[in-house]
Amino acid sequence: MLRENKRISVPIALPTPSGPIEQILLDKHQEYLDKAKVNKTFYYATRLIAGLSAAFLPFVVSSYPSVAIVLSIIVAAITVVDTVFDFGSSWARYSRATDLLAMAELKMNGEYKKYKELLEIIMATEQNMVSNLQNLEDILGKVQYEG
Repeated sequence: MLRENKRISVPIALPTPSGPIEQILLDKHQEYLDKAKVNKTFYYATRLIAGLSAAFLPFVVSSYPSVAIVLSIIVAAITVVDTVFDFGSSWARYSRATDLLAMAELKMNGEYKKYKELLEIIMATEQNMVSNLQNLEDILGKVQYEG
């Protein structure tokens, strides 16, 4: 019997857990999926905000010193937040955990062999995506070099 998962925005039919272990597995899968999404959002937001602030900085230094100060503070604050929380690594870690739990769910339901090739493609694609994450300092260095 399938049930509708209402905790995520896209409806996904998940098997109804038949016991407490299955419920824990489904709950953890959802928790890690949510954390991966949040960390991905913060990863891109920090890079976008810091990069744009650093890019505009040279153009406002002489004309608008107070704006330049605010942009400098934004770049410094975001760099510290990104260094402390390391959103890219957290995104990669939770994404991987989500993939592994999905595989465990398929194995539990006896469907792993049926979807093995598809899962390998998805996991390779996601691994490639998170392995190409850029360090914030590298992005800021590129902006300062090109600006």
